[in-house]
This record gives sequence, structure tokens and C-alpha cells, in this order.
Amino acid sequence: VGQGDCCLIMTEDKTCLIDGGTFDEGSKAVCGLLDYYGISRVDVCVMSHWDADHAGGIAALCESGRTECILTSFVPCPEEPDKEVAEFYKATGLCKESREKLMSQLVLFAEGDCLYLSEEVRLDALYPASGTGGGNDDSLVTMLNIDKTGTSILFTGDISTKVEEHLIGAGTDIDCDILKVAHHGSRYSTSEEFIEAASPEMAVISVGANNFYGHPAPETVERLEQYGCKVFRTDEEGAVILRY
Repeated sequence: VGQGDCCLIMTEDKTCLIDGGTFDEGSKAVCGLLDYYGISRVDVCVMSHWDADHAGGIAALCESGRTECILTSFVPCPEEPDKEVAEFYKATGLCKESREKLMSQLVLFAEGDCLYLSEEVRLDALYPASGTGGGNDDSLVTMLNIDKTGTSILFTGDISTKVEEHLIGAGTDIDCDILKVAHHGSRYSTSEEFIEAASPEMAVISVGANNFYGHPAPETVERLEQYGCKVFRTDEEGAVILRY
């Protein structure tokens, strides 16, 4: 999805989409992906936070009737959306009817909650306990656990080192096999301490080629590689597909 985040999870029972890139990417790339796999509607969407490069694609799918429910760490007041939500509405250009439809599908998903996608696949919410806004540091941090193989995948939205420090200090179990790198590989995330605590064998960076922000930061990639982590970048690899 270019300079954005999106992950489609498919089990024998349910489909789950974690973020959906921008509105345009949701309308094109993500819709095309769902069509390819014969998915008319996604059972559960997880919106990590309200940045348009994460939530925009979910809004596009919702507008076209391809979502059932949307889990998020922050459900805004419709009459008084916070700054990030207001910017999201402006970036996506959603009409009043589409906004109301999106709001009607939002379900709060917070630390301690879990979602079973099948008997052997579970998505656990690790952070935050209560979202206070739609910004980066209110991003949902979730762990996908696949019991059959003992595989765990950590999804980090756009959290910064501040939240990473909080998770480590709180003793949150972030040990994983695969890390979805925060904030497209920004230099302000994925600290050495966080990598050591998560101890991933593989890292996936969702990022657009030649993007304006210079993501991923060379030092972030270097930290991951020095730890011994195999790094996949969507700007170089295209879609990263894992089968279990």
C-alpha cells in the first residue's frame, strides 16, 4: 500500500485486516487483494490509530460496504473529534453519511482484550489501556498468536520510543518471532532496547519507495540487522506473504 500500513490475516474461520493504507490504496490495492482471495467483506478490521495512511483504506472499505466491524483504541465523540480525527476526515474527504457509517462500526479494543480468529489464532491487545486521542502514541499494539506453530507477530502501529519504554517498563510480554516495525522504520521508534525485549527473528517494514520522510531510517534498519533480524521492506520486496 505504498507509504502506509496494511496486513491481511486469513484463517479458516475469519478474515482480519490490520490497517488499510491510504483511502486511495484501500479503494484500489486492498480492494483488489480482497477480490483476489474472494473476500467480499472483511470480518474484523483493526484500525491502529487515525493517521490517514493507516485508517484511510479502512474508511474506503467501509464506504463500499466491505467491513463488518472496526476495532480501535480510540472512539471519538462525533460532535467534537480530536485534532488527529479532524485531520483524518479532511485528508479522506469523507462525506457526512460515510463518517456516520464509519462511526457506527467502531468498537473499542484495549489492553487485555483479545479476538479469536480461529481456535488456534488469537489477537491480543497489549496497549493502550485507554486511548486518549487518534495520534501515533495511542496506536494499538497487538500480538497475533498462532498456537499450532507457536508463532507470534507483534504489530506496533506508529508508536514512538516513549511507548516502547512504557511497554518494557510495564513488563508487557512483547517477545515475538516477527515484528511489524513501528512508523515505517522511523528513527524515533524501534530502539535497541525494544528490539532486545521483542527479540524478533524477522522484521517487516511497510514503506513506500522514495518517500518524502526518508523512511526507513538507515539507523533503524542497522539496529535490526545488527541484532540478527532478517528485514523485509515492502518498497523492495512488494507484498510479504507468510503461510502457517
